[in-house]
Amino acid sequence: MVAKCFFRVKHADYPITLGAYSQIPQKVDLTLFPPAIVEGQVVDLVTGGPLANVDVQAQGVARSGWFTTKSNADGNYQLRMTNDHYNIWAIAPERMPLAIKALKVTQGQRLTGMDIRMTRGGYIVGKVIDPATNQPVDGSQTKIRVGHHGPARPMTGAAVTSTPVKTDGTYRLHVAAGRNYVYLMSGNAAPAYLNIGDGQTVKHDFTIGTKSKISIGADPDQLLRSRIMKESRREDAKQITPQKSKPEDATLRQNTSVGQLLTELEDMNTGSERFSDKWANQLRKIVAMGPDVVPQLVAELDRTSNEMMLRCLAFMLRAIGDKRAVPGLIRAIPKTLVRPVSDMGLRIEGTDVALLKFMQQHDLSSKHRGNEYGFGRPVREIFGALESLTGQDFGDQELYHIFLNEYDFPSQKQAKAALFHRVAARWAQWWQKHGREFTDDPAYYKVNLPPLPAPAPAASISSSALLKTDSSTSNWILQSIRSAPGGRVFYDLDTGRTTSLPERWRNKKLSDDLLKDIREWAARQGYDMLGDEIKGEEGQTQFVLWPIGLRTWELPRSRWKESLNQTSIDNLQAEGRPNKRNRFSKYTVYQRLN
Repeated sequence: MVAKCFFRVKHADYPITLGAYSQIPQKVDLTLFPPAIVEGQVVDLVTGGPLANVDVQAQGVARSGWFTTKSNADGNYQLRMTNDHYNIWAIAPERMPLAIKALKVTQGQRLTGMDIRMTRGGYIVGKVIDPATNQPVDGSQTKIRVGHHGPARPMTGAAVTSTPVKTDGTYRLHVAAGRNYVYLMSGNAAPAYLNIGDGQTVKHDFTIGTKSKISIGADPDQLLRSRIMKESRREDAKQITPQKSKPEDATLRQNTSVGQLLTELEDMNTGSERFSDKWANQLRKIVAMGPDVVPQLVAELDRTSNEMMLRCLAFMLRAIGDKRAVPGLIRAIPKTLVRPVSDMGLRIEGTDVALLKFMQQHDLSSKHRGNEYGFGRPVREIFGALESLTGQDFGDQELYHIFLNEYDFPSQKQAKAALFHRVAARWAQWWQKHGREFTDDPAYYKVNLPPLPAPAPAASISSSALLKTDSSTSNWILQSIRSAPGGRVFYDLDTGRTTSLPERWRNKKLSDDLLKDIREWAARQGYDMLGDEIKGEEGQTQFVLWPIGLRTWELPRSRWKESLNQTSIDNLQAEGRPNKRNRFSKYTVYQRLN
């Protein structure tokens, strides 16, 4: 049985189009609508010239679309998108963009002259202070980051830029000139609005525990975003046909009061009422039915693969608080491996104070501002429910940033699926041992986790096959195993997961023998890189990445930050030279030994 699976159709002349199927075999017809085209040039205001080969990104305000491209040799770019308002910016070293804010685009129309201006920008620097000691916090242990909205990332969208807080509690955040909103992304401190001049550095310290005196709901960008969201909901409502769509495999849903409410919730999740006050109240209605409906909610959790329903069910089961939900939540862990989706920062727009209190009481946020509440992506909501109901935390945060990406190789998809299933199996083993401590209902003593499906046979990719760079990520930082063993020091290229050094080794001196044991452990766990530091020829500290089970080559400096186009592993090997130092530098290419 297939509950519902999604696929994407990519065509050079059209925006990416999403399709779905609910059985195999099934014929699915898709209509490719003409794109909304936005064209312009990325211009460096410092030099006056164009910026070539830089990333250009667009984020939808109302419908959460995300489109990327690169500027060409003349700095020109073209985006092909769907209907929405978009924030558009570029990313270049030592520059900050003045983003195009909330640009409305319409399918079938072309907008030209949408230039993105890149500035020198300024910096906000400071410390994060712990009031209990009046000393800076250790950022490597607390993993606090400082984020910002401003001219580079308008508050009309969810995207921000951020920087980590260092070991000595300091931070340095690059922003565009103008009015910027800065805040702690993972800590409780009052945010601030700061005016920054181009080339200027402004100092601002955060003190943990201080209360906000700012209402961002009155921010002009937030008000604009609210108007756009309401306008989009009205437009979407006009396009919805009067006939309600049937829920996936509706015959499997019981014809009961909660079954009807779930059907209504599913319709809301795909229509203009999603994330509205009415939608939030639907969650509250189901939760108010109490523990009696838990078996039906668990059955729904087993039935669905829809990422919105997974979020909703985990939220509601956590709010009800019945431990019988745990086995079903564990079985749902493998289904939280989904395409890239975001956590949501939402608001109660009306005056229902009790509804706001309900949503804030049961979300995963520790602190709230005004009428805001959080609604996490499936992996966060499922694990948040498990941790709330059991009091257990097995460090599953490594899964929070792992997604099924459009360009994953079959081996990467299988590695990610195996990782999520392995985590679910660990939870299942724990519940098998401790479940009777949480419920006296024998029907919920076992998890009955389905086995991991056998991988489909996949042909290996020849080293002579022509490849190109189609997407990229940035700002992934590995810390040193010596100075920050509790931070992110290992990285897995297959899944994108990171982890810290196991506690049993953190207080030991890193001898050559111990480092060998650590590398062997990391290889068994599937990690490919290790962050470390060494002494340079002049005694200075140098940060390095050690490859684990990889063969590496050094490429010419001309390859630095250059996208690959129609090349092969064989060509890159011929172009470079073996990396005899066996550590990564700026111009390194790798190949697995196995």
